Amino acid sequence: MKKLHNKPNRSIRGEAKGDVVVVYSGRFQPFHLGHYSTYKKLVQKFGKDKVFIGTSNKTQSGRSPLNFKEKKSIAINFKLK
Repeated sequence: MKKLHNKPNRSIRGEAKGDVVVVYSGRFQPFHLGHYSTYKKLVQKFGKDKVFIGTSNKTQSGRSPLNFKEKKSIAINFKLK
């Protein structure tokens, strides 16, 4: 699991107290089964109303060809609605 600063991300490890909002961010070029699996685990742990996906509209030939609308369309096919 990735670390923030010198401490593990406590929210993902389930040690957070109080209200938790999870922002799962990335390029998602394209959104794939691995991304969906992570999303599902976060939803199971924190609830659908607490998990949000963040990405940009930035495109770049080759490395990041998909714009926000295209990424959203692909992710919705994984039943993220």
